[in-house]
Amino acid sequence: MYIFVSSVTLIYGFGFKKLILISKKPHHIIAYCLKSLLSITASISLTWVIANNILAAYNMAEIYPFFAVLFTVFFSMIFQRFIFSSFKIDTAEFTLTFLTVILAVAEGGDFQNALIIGISSCISFYFLIPLLWSIRKRFQLSAISTDFKTGALAFISLALIILALYSSNVSWLNLGVYK
Repeated sequence: MYIFVSSVTLIYGFGFKKLILISKKPHHIIAYCLKSLLSITASISLTWVIANNILAAYNMAEIYPFFAVLFTVFFSMIFQRFIFSSFKIDTAEFTLTFLTVILAVAEGGDFQNALIIGISSCISFYFLIPLLWSIRKRFQLSAISTDFKTGALAFISLALIILALYSSNVSWLNLGVYK
């Protein structure tokens, strides 16, 4: 559900700027995605255990983002160094991973749901990269002025995608509410 219908990038804006930058030259997407998925899975696992077993018992569940930051930084650095030492690919990215961990722990009713939300949120971001890259390539083939070929065109394209996906969710179009 979070992959296509409720993409965190389109709804909340997680990684929106990074999406625009990566879609210019989408090299090493698999390495970025692998690093993000591993970091998110490990961070959610530890943050969930700390938040629900320790912090909730002492009515301190509000401070779980502090632990999410610690675990996300730790695992992001470990997996980033592993990928760099193995493949010589720099996969420096933190914002998407951290915000996804916060969202997954906050919205997940149980551990499995938190993992599903985190993994599908990450995958939804990486599914948008080839889509935006293809839109950029299509505009490069057309006769658009060079002033308009910057990030503004990518933002307009994503805005149209958001409008197409979520226009049916407008309350005045849903007549069942007023019956």
